[in-house]
Amino acid sequence: VIALSVLDVVLEFSLRASVSTGQVRVFRVLRIFRYVRSIRVVRLFRYISALQVLTLSILGTMSSLAWTLVLLMLIIYSFGVVLTEIVLQHCGELSNCDEELTKHWANLRQSMLSLFMAISQGLNWQDLLTPLLNVSEVGAILLILYVIMTIFAILNVVT
Repeated sequence: VIALSVLDVVLEFSLRASVSTGQVRVFRVLRIFRYVRSIRVVRLFRYISALQVLTLSILGTMSSLAWTLVLLMLIIYSFGVVLTEIVLQHCGELSNCDEELTKHWANLRQSMLSLFMAISQGLNWQDLLTPLLNVSEVGAILLILYVIMTIFAILNVVT
């Protein structure tokens, strides 16, 4: 497998310099041969029972995972709509809006991304909370409720 990978890289560099139809055909055949050899690894599942059990367990939980993701997206969407509306009403009353506020809550897409990042360690949720406290206490309470509900309830139940 390693020798075929090295040969693949060498042929790729040589083909960039000069390309003919015969060379491309040989290159494709070698690449297909390499893929077929890597598929042979699947036969190991018969011999290693722990790997087989683990793989079947993962495949068995796919439907639960899908429904959990649907539920999570509905929660993110619901909170995103409400928090975006709170911020847009506040910004509509003022001629200028806080930059941090518009960075995270300017539209529904950005709000949903910010909410997802808050629960997936992509963004500190306190950075989202601080601008909301200046706008609305209800918005701040909703963000705290969202974090509690998603991290402590939904994600911990799934894992």
